[in-house]
Amino acid sequence: MKSIFGKAIIFMVATLSAVALILGCNLNPSVDQSRVTYPNETLSLVDINDASAYSTTTKALKGGTERKKLEVPGGATITLVAEVSPPTSAAGDTLQASHIYLSSDGETAFVAYMLQHEKVSGGLDVFDISIPRHPQLKYSQLFPDFDIAVVQADANTVFLAGQKIDESGEGKSAYILRIPYSKRGGLDMSETLEKHLPGYFATDLYLTESALYVTTGTASTTQPNVGLFVLDPDTLEVVAQKTSDYPDLRSVAVHSSNVAVFEAATSSPTTTNARVDIYKNDDFSDSTKPTSIDLSAYPPDAGAKAKMEYYSDKTIFVATNSHGVVILDADKGTIQGRVPAPALAFVKLADQTSNAVSSGNTGKKDLIYIANGEAGLWVGDASALEEQTTTNSTWNIAGTIRFNARESVNYVASKKSTVICASGLGGIKILDISAK
Repeated sequence: MKSIFGKAIIFMVATLSAVALILGCNLNPSVDQSRVTYPNETLSLVDINDASAYSTTTKALKGGTERKKLEVPGGATITLVAEVSPPTSAAGDTLQASHIYLSSDGETAFVAYMLQHEKVSGGLDVFDISIPRHPQLKYSQLFPDFDIAVVQADANTVFLAGQKIDESGEGKSAYILRIPYSKRGGLDMSETLEKHLPGYFATDLYLTESALYVTTGTASTTQPNVGLFVLDPDTLEVVAQKTSDYPDLRSVAVHSSNVAVFEAATSSPTTTNARVDIYKNDDFSDSTKPTSIDLSAYPPDAGAKAKMEYYSDKTIFVATNSHGVVILDADKGTIQGRVPAPALAFVKLADQTSNAVSSGNTGKKDLIYIANGEAGLWVGDASALEEQTTTNSTWNIAGTIRFNARESVNYVASKKSTVICASGLGGIKILDISAK
């Protein structure tokens, strides 16, 4: 799996004094509908250990025997309803899909894009998915000087986070952009607000009615004081922060008034350890000690996206890259179980790591989806995984959805039966996984 954030250190040194380009300001930018195709193809789950199997083709084993079809928990049918090619920057570079957010009503999808390697550029697509079998690309916007790693939204506003080079030299390349938005009018680029925070990248966002939670990393002598920042969603002013002993935060998740952060501790030197800290009752006062769950046995990879998600009030699923997905009991503050990362033959281990996890519902059963790079999108039984107590088991994984060769699943977001996969330079895949 290629690093999402690792390029920042090299690029920061080389281009700190570069003149930033100005954001595009079209209120209703033209949309290239040719980027969207509608295969309406029924896919199958394939064995997670079969490196030659793909969900989009029906291949026979040696001797002509048909591959065994694996059943999705709950008997759901998998349909590839749409494929979307990634946008290109003004300079002609192909952007890669980096993050997806589905609105609370499940009718809108926001897809963020960024550039690989040293250059900086980003984009945002907004899709109408109110008709799950026929999603439509409604708005598209390029951001020529902004690598977008994360997107969040509510009915009136879109929040983007990632990296924009800080020309002041104060070491605040982590960047947040607030854009007014409406379904009818799209993105209003004339009324944006921006915020620079300490760190090379803003690595994650979580939006609630009253707060925007932001994590930043990686700490260094030129980028100190990274960590968790709580912003006012209307003004982007910092109302609380926790920057002590958080050199490399990767993810933040919120459930009720409990806020969990995932510290990677891959910076060097560091005196901390990889862990998940849970702050209860939204309390970030200096005297507060969070519930801390030690993940030093499962540290995430340097520079990689590593997302976590609350499944219920007691369970958190944490994607730890080459160590797979760790299942946490948030009530007890313990590691409960783990699903190891894939190990397909003839595929580099770095290209089949667990980067993100999301939950959805087929109409009959809750499912967990794990973005596992070139090993595809693993599909598991959510209720069984929530109770799993083994730390090296794939028993509760039903199979994987693998697209074509070199089309890795780098991120996944789901809401009800809609599942959207980011496949890097391959754009996105929109699936409907619903019961028969």
